[in-house]
Parts: sequence; C-alpha cells; structure tokens
Amino acid sequence: MASLPIASGIARGSVGGKVASILRGETDLYISLSGKTAPKDWDMAAPEAVLLAAGGAFTHADGQPLLYNTGNFRQAGCLIASHGPAHKVLCDAAAAAMARIDPEAVL
Repeated sequence: MASLPIASGIARGSVGGKVASILRGETDLYISLSGKTAPKDWDMAAPEAVLLAAGGAFTHADGQPLLYNTGNFRQAGCLIASHGPAHKVLCDAAAAAMARIDPEAVL
C-alpha cells in the first residue's frame, strides 16, 4: 500500500460497502489482496455491476477483468476497484509493487 499514491485509508466491512464509498466520493479506490480469504463471486458481482454502470472500473492489478462462474468461486489476487479515470495508473503501480514484494503473486 505504501507504494501507491494513497493519502490515507479507511476500513470498511463488505465489498458492497467499499464500492459504495467509491460511488459516494468518500474514497477513490478499493484494493483486495487475498488468497484463501478472497471475496467470493457472490460478494463481488453486484458491487462490480453497480460500479461499472456508474463509470468505474474493477479489475485485477494486471487489468484483467473479474471472471465469474469459473468453478472456483474465490476472487483471489490483487483486485482494484476505482472511480475509473486513474484506474490504469493505479493498476500499473499496484502490479509493480506486487512484483517487487512477491514476484510469484497472482495479480
């Protein structure tokens, strides 16, 4: 997190609550770094749909879209949700930071 241009962070509960804070303009992004405790498809689908409809973006740090119904219901890796305009810059910075921290990390 220290590698990204973030002024401050706040803790929120659900993915929906985190995305809602982006939509309300309270925050600029949400980052999920997870493996076994990764959010599940059912945690992500509706918040992603609402964010995308509002012009935001929700992808893996490498820019790949979230995939659903793949047989593995975990949305693992470095996931980034944002208001949209700076999404690629945030993804590039997060991917570079992850490569330095853990070159084997799933983005």
